[in-house]
Amino acid sequence: MRAVMFGLLLLSAAFGEEPRVVNDDGAWCWFQDERAVICGDKLIVGSVANGADTLDRHGDIEATSIDLQSGAVQRWELMDQLEADDHDAPAFWVRPDGRAIAVFAKHGSENCFYYRIMTQEGSGWGPLQRFVPSESSRITYANLLFLAEENEGHGRLYNFFRGLDGKFKPSYAWSDDWGETWQTGNVVIDVPTAFRHRPYVKYASDGRSVLHFLYTDGHPRDFDNSVYHMYYQHGMLYRSDASPIRRLTEGLQQPGEGTCLFRGDADNVAWVSDAHLSVEGWPYVVFSVQKGGAGLASGSPAAGQDHRYHYAYWDGTRWREYEIAFAGTRLYPGEDDYTGNI
Repeated sequence: MRAVMFGLLLLSAAFGEEPRVVNDDGAWCWFQDERAVICGDKLIVGSVANGADTLDRHGDIEATSIDLQSGAVQRWELMDQLEADDHDAPAFWVRPDGRAIAVFAKHGSENCFYYRIMTQEGSGWGPLQRFVPSESSRITYANLLFLAEENEGHGRLYNFFRGLDGKFKPSYAWSDDWGETWQTGNVVIDVPTAFRHRPYVKYASDGRSVLHFLYTDGHPRDFDNSVYHMYYQHGMLYRSDASPIRRLTEGLQQPGEGTCLFRGDADNVAWVSDAHLSVEGWPYVVFSVQKGGAGLASGSPAAGQDHRYHYAYWDGTRWREYEIAFAGTRLYPGEDDYTGNI
């Protein structure tokens, strides 16, 4: 994906007020989470700077805090000039001690992810640290999810990323000390016959014992994507109907081992957008679908001219899936599956 740079805005809660600029030079893409968190009385938002107007910010990884009482804004540099790429935006998690941890990585060119932990008083960030899952890894993205019931009730923090052992597949590392130190996990969704067959995943968690995975076959540029779901609980991966697949430490051998909730084809190519849980713990998901692209070359004038937004939810027995609306056309030629997102 190409980096798309934009200014981050915070809409005022007061009716009729003008939006406020949170960061005048920031970008993120949608495969890191959480990109914004509430930490005490502050909203913390992560982004990557382009540096078009201020060259010394080019590629800076930044965290911006907004005081929810006073509206005061403070910006921190988490890492200087890492890379001007929206894939590098940080993910955050607020630890039980009230301090946030930020995790981020380059776009697949290094074997590590970086992390910093907020200081005790919340006025800054501790030293920059790095974790190398394996020497051959090529890391992209960060997704932080905590399960309080694991690790004998002390909780376990997961970081889901792409690229363990250079396999270009969804993978994870885990921490039993709130992100102070990390351990290497394994590939979660494998496709051993195709190196660049990279499923895209959105994650959701109940914070206690369950992780949900919403994912595709691969990149929509390369595959006629369907959309799948599975969940993890107590060491095992399950289909939506609770039928077991295998242990997390073994992972899926192919995307289709999960539950298919939308069947793609050459004229209906899907890409996942977001996933959240209802109060009952059922997954609610949204995704986009490019229609009518069969036989069209990437970048063709006719490609990417009809996108639709869809949502689906699990009702405890089956998936219910609906089209929401026309989503417009591609953002630009060559990346025909990109929408404004939902």
